[in-house]
Amino acid sequence: MEVEVHEVPNIYHAKSIKLTVYLDTGSGKHRQLINLSELAESLGHDYCATLLGFYVYSGEDCTSAFKGKGKVGPLKKLEKNPKFHTAFRQLGDDWDVKLRVVKQLEEFTCLMYNYSREKSVDVVTMVMVKDSNIVVFILSLLALANTGASNNAGNKGPTPRTFRVRTSTVENGKHGWALVTSVLVTDYGQLLMADFLRNEVKMVSLKNPNTVLSSVRASGNPDSLLQLLDGRVMVCFRNAKKLLIITVNTDSLAVDATLTTNREYAGLAQGPNNTVIASAPKRGSLHGRLDVLDLRGNILRTILDDTHNNYIGVNYLTRFGEDVFLSDHEGDKVRAVNIATGTVTSTFRGLDLNSLNLKEPRDITFDRNGNMYFGVLQSKLCSLCYIQISQGGKATALSWVSADTTSYPYGVTTTSTHLIVSWWHTMGGRSEVTAYQLPF
Repeated sequence: MEVEVHEVPNIYHAKSIKLTVYLDTGSGKHRQLINLSELAESLGHDYCATLLGFYVYSGEDCTSAFKGKGKVGPLKKLEKNPKFHTAFRQLGDDWDVKLRVVKQLEEFTCLMYNYSREKSVDVVTMVMVKDSNIVVFILSLLALANTGASNNAGNKGPTPRTFRVRTSTVENGKHGWALVTSVLVTDYGQLLMADFLRNEVKMVSLKNPNTVLSSVRASGNPDSLLQLLDGRVMVCFRNAKKLLIITVNTDSLAVDATLTTNREYAGLAQGPNNTVIASAPKRGSLHGRLDVLDLRGNILRTILDDTHNNYIGVNYLTRFGEDVFLSDHEGDKVRAVNIATGTVTSTFRGLDLNSLNLKEPRDITFDRNGNMYFGVLQSKLCSLCYIQISQGGKATALSWVSADTTSYPYGVTTTSTHLIVSWWHTMGGRSEVTAYQLPF
């Protein structure tokens, strides 16, 4: 018998009551008497124990808390996916919801919207924005009014003076930028941006960012960019087993090669001897991995095979010295992996990165002085973490939050004079690329 929405809380309680419980429902010829105790027994204790948590999470009574989803569809998905049962059983056990429960509920929410391969509501939201009627992208360059940096994490830090150089309103999703997940400055001084939602890589001049110099369309969602030693740029894609190599000239982009790979890769970093280090997130029965690839996409060796699923959320990579730094978006950590040995550590210049209590770290970059930058979501505020290296070589963590706390930092890169950050504004579905003058 199929479970009706209004029966959910009754079935939950019927499993624990040592009486036969009936439900008198309907009227006239539609009236029926349902044996809830028998129904609960047929559904099993494990499933029934999840129903009260599901009832609250999905919206009480018959009105769904999630737009366009209703109650029956999510309930069927819960029944068919027992791996979420524990999370719903534990929902409400304590006032403070455990982090693993939150992550499971977030993954279930993605499943409700038919994105079964995603685990981040942010990613699903961004993909769904692609179908909205109006998308706005703003590209702005900011010069600092104050150059002093705060010594307290969470301080708003330097106050920028803003001037807007491009505002583009896009109707029906036909043109323009929507979400910039990765940024890169080429040898010619242009700014390249991976537009995740518009399936494009675009190029503008830092001297005149009002004008798009060139763009390349791609069949898929471009996620991360890497400049190769020969000046070309490699692109990896979300949920696609391929890499794209783009030739970059002073005023144009052109597709040079499309490489088919054995794995889907989420992050790219420069490897030894003109190779590429690529991060493959966990997919189904496949473990997360760090692979060394040649420029044809072939796997030369594997640095890290995550058989213990410790780094399944690897999203972004960057090379610094003999290590590659990876951001574990799902595990809320930043780690360093030695390229030669595969040894994993959580320290950087004597600073324990785990002590920073990071939340959803994203892209990572370093400036020429060895200072480290990456985007995080701290205490429900979006911020850019800045790890400063003192003259003695020790690291000190500093950070400031964005002025708009509904903005997420994604791509980060540096030039000799600026730190460049792409921010995703969730309220309005737009991206803003910001330049901060160095040093702070």
